[in-house]
Amino acid sequence: MKTALVRLIRGAAPLLAGLLLAALVLRRLFRDEYPWSAPTFYALPLPLHVAGWLVLVLIWWKMNRRLAWMCVAGVICSALLWWMNTKSLRGEVTADTGDGPRVFFWNIGHVHTVPADLHELITELDPDVIGLAEAENLGPAGFAELVKQHEGFQFVELPDGVACLVKGTLSAPASKTLASRLSVSILNATLTRLPREWRLCLTDIPPWPPLPRTDYLDSIRHEAGHDARTIVLGDFNTPLDAAGFDAWHEDYHHAFADCADWSGPLETWGFGIPVLAIDQIWMSRDYAPRTARKGPRWGQDHSWLFVECGPAAP
Repeated sequence: MKTALVRLIRGAAPLLAGLLLAALVLRRLFRDEYPWSAPTFYALPLPLHVAGWLVLVLIWWKMNRRLAWMCVAGVICSALLWWMNTKSLRGEVTADTGDGPRVFFWNIGHVHTVPADLHELITELDPDVIGLAEAENLGPAGFAELVKQHEGFQFVELPDGVACLVKGTLSAPASKTLASRLSVSILNATLTRLPREWRLCLTDIPPWPPLPRTDYLDSIRHEAGHDARTIVLGDFNTPLDAAGFDAWHEDYHHAFADCADWSGPLETWGFGIPVLAIDQIWMSRDYAPRTARKGPRWGQDHSWLFVECGPAAP
């Protein structure tokens, strides 16, 4: 049985190598702009190319050293492309002096009670705005617990498991359905620490089907608008280098890609391994990220995100 399995794995190795090469060509030439290129773009991000070539190195190391060394070259090439791709996404804008909102976002993964980690992070980071995805099972009791333990917050439950808490006051949300299990919600908030009103946009794009999501991203961007003091946050289930985000980079600042203080990977999923940059915080261009933090928590597939904004430098 073991020998047959080894033979099967070795027999499938050329197919895996061909898939990796084809996916890389599609990524470089077409990204996710077409239905036939999007599946490999979403399913095989560059970190998985690195892992795939490493697997081929292990498979072929004893069987064919020449192929194994070619796969080593594939590892190096994929890692270099990953680094170059990440570097191309960075803008590194500078925040000027002055206060801005502290924003926290976390896809908490369909938990039925408030995670202890969430209480700890709110206490440690002291955010003004909290966005949660897959929080539908918390229910009124869970949100009441959050408000009781963290004084000054108001909360609102939004469609598709999204929720928002603000240290200040919230307007009634205006939610628009874009597709099955996909809505975008707009709220106006007045923050206790900061004067004037802020516009918040929250969403959670479902991971399927694996088709181009440019239309969804364009609709969300349209609903968020281009007004000053706008924050957009959510689980987009779409990598940051997707074609649909090109216009976003022109209209907004990204909490991590544009943060001069952040030099780590942009990926936020899964289970602490940098695979996909799908959870994101964006801000209108009158503000810029001053500091950014993210990190995994045990048992949670998504990393939490935190950014402290400041007025953008002229």
